[in-house]
Amino acid sequence: MRYIKLMLEKGPGGIIYPPAYHTTPLQGGGYITEKDSGKGSMILWGDDASINNYIGHPAVTELTKEEAIAYSEAHQERVLKVTDQARVDLMKIKALRGMDFTEEEEAALDIDNPKGGFTKTEIFADQIEKH
Repeated sequence: MRYIKLMLEKGPGGIIYPPAYHTTPLQGGGYITEKDSGKGSMILWGDDASINNYIGHPAVTELTKEEAIAYSEAHQERVLKVTDQARVDLMKIKALRGMDFTEEEEAALDIDNPKGGFTKTEIFADQIEKH
C-alpha cells in the first residue's frame, strides 16, 4: 500500500484535481483543512499501479504510512459522537437529580466501549492503521 497527499486548489469552476483523480480511484478521500495554512488537502492510498498514475503531478506528494498517519493526526480531530441518545438523555436526567449511575451506565461513558452511549469519529489515521 502506498500513500499520497493531494493538495487541492480552487479554480473558477471549483476544485482542480489531477487527471488521474477522475480515472483511477483510490481509497481515502475526504477533505482535510491544514490547521496552519488553511489549505485543503486529501490523503489517498492504493496499490503501486494506481498511485503511479498520480506521481509527478505538482499537487501530489508521496508519503510513507507513518507520514500519512502523522499528517492526519496533525490536521484532523476526533469528535465525540452520541451513539445512544436515549441512554444519554436518561443519564442526564439521573445526573441532574443527583442519582447514582448503574455499572452499565458508568461503562457507557467509556468511549472505547462498543455498547456505550458515546464514541469518537474516525480520522484518516484510524483508517490507515486498519490497512
